[in-house]
Amino acid sequence: MSFLFIVSALPLALLVLPITVVSALAMRRRVRVAVLDIENEFAPFIEIMEYLRSVAKSGAEWDLIFVLSKYSHNTLDEMYSREFQCPVIRRRGLLGLFQQVVLLQPAVVLAGTRFTGSRTFSLPQHELPVSDVLVSLRKNVLDNLGFGHTNYVAMAVYTLQYDEERDPREAKKHALLESRGDDLVAGIDYLYKSNIGVVLLGSEDTKTSRIPRDVARLSSFSELGGAEEVALASGCNYFWNDSDVGAWWLGLPFKRPILTTNKPRIRLKTDFTGYEHLVVPVRYRRTDGTFVTFRDLLSMKSAPFKEASAGKLLSIRNSPDEIIEAHREMKARIDGTWNEDSEMKMLGERCRKVFADYPESFPMRISSYFLRKHQYLLD
Repeated sequence: MSFLFIVSALPLALLVLPITVVSALAMRRRVRVAVLDIENEFAPFIEIMEYLRSVAKSGAEWDLIFVLSKYSHNTLDEMYSREFQCPVIRRRGLLGLFQQVVLLQPAVVLAGTRFTGSRTFSLPQHELPVSDVLVSLRKNVLDNLGFGHTNYVAMAVYTLQYDEERDPREAKKHALLESRGDDLVAGIDYLYKSNIGVVLLGSEDTKTSRIPRDVARLSSFSELGGAEEVALASGCNYFWNDSDVGAWWLGLPFKRPILTTNKPRIRLKTDFTGYEHLVVPVRYRRTDGTFVTFRDLLSMKSAPFKEASAGKLLSIRNSPDEIIEAHREMKARIDGTWNEDSEMKMLGERCRKVFADYPESFPMRISSYFLRKHQYLLD
């Protein structure tokens, strides 16, 4: 099918060639195209866009940005298009044919650079600008949801239904990552008691990930990838994601604080310096009963949840008290009221030293309560 697609695009590419040559001559350089090879996934799209923002010398680094995905996200596409001052074009319908026609242009007039996800980089220090239209939309949505205040936490859970609809093979590999809605109730109740609203973004919680609480869900008032989702993610107190679901990337362009519970891996390829973040990782135990330390996890060649899926390790998810205390710490850090005692400072320093021995992974801030409770992880 790919071969037939290229063959059908070739005659059009020849017709477009004179236009490309004239454009290159007028600009006195080749036409610059960034190709985001993301295999229809959501998180790698934002990851690569944020990488491009972090390395851009000016707003006009590219003439075209091609996203190899059939799934749309018009609001983010428009925001990044304004940021980079060039069109962001997805591969769907005739636009997919247009992408192929452009990419078939000769290298003398076209400079194409292909980007894939999962890269090591430092996040940009400037926020992606939010328009007045999105701010107004956010206020209207919050009013319609009955939030009598502006304090709310955006949330996302890992539901297998998302993978099952897009890539069933990946769903089988990631079955162990699915959130357990019952385990998240304590954290939601704590937020409610703190007079903080909760709105569930990303895919709807289904089956095991279903949260038995009356939470405001994106599916009840908008669609996945709609403007409402971006509007809410850009203005939340912080973004709470469980099991490292990709929807948490929604908060990063706007420098929203990020809380991750049940994080299945502690290797961090993204440098969060200048960003508020907090992590409560999954613990692992070997079949002989011994626990896996942070050093063990950072030394592993494969992801620990894959080892657990193969029966080589037992994964231990976060307890209700660990989740509640993580929220308590996150709130205090944002409010500027967080204080560490001498033991917390000592544990934090020990944790930083562990990560310092593995420079291929950026350090992450781990919940103080969790470190105090499981100090053996730092051995």
